[in-house]
Amino acid sequence: MSIEKNYEYDGAWFGKEKVSFNGRVYEVDVQIDSDDEDMIPDNAKEVLTDLLNNMENYTSKVADSILDYYNDRRDELGYSDEENSDYPEIDTAEEILDMVSLIGITVPDQDDYDDTAFSLVFDCTWDKENGVGVCLEGGEVEDVGFQDIAL
Repeated sequence: MSIEKNYEYDGAWFGKEKVSFNGRVYEVDVQIDSDDEDMIPDNAKEVLTDLLNNMENYTSKVADSILDYYNDRRDELGYSDEENSDYPEIDTAEEILDMVSLIGITVPDQDDYDDTAFSLVFDCTWDKENGVGVCLEGGEVEDVGFQDIAL
């Protein structure tokens, strides 16, 4: 897979990739953070290649973390006590996956991390303006929040 030929540099490397997540294929925007405008760092290419080849392995832990985030937001907004069509009661990770669409991947500068790191960016049905971002390091979810945490 030759990642570099599909990417352009504009303060970071930007391109598009097809990726399978939760049994669906998405064409997503990819951002690779780097100060090197001549070439994508090898460690970032390795992280992205591994992620593209193994994305389905992250489905359940990402879904569980989004479900927890969703339910926390629902509680914060007071929708646990009253009915709200934007924030219906959701009990399973499978249900939450039907409410999100993968739209982006960010590979941060790997020199800033002790282990491999990447973030996933999702649109979601309950917060169309802010979406959901999931940051992972070493294959484990480190943070979940609005999309901007993952950009």
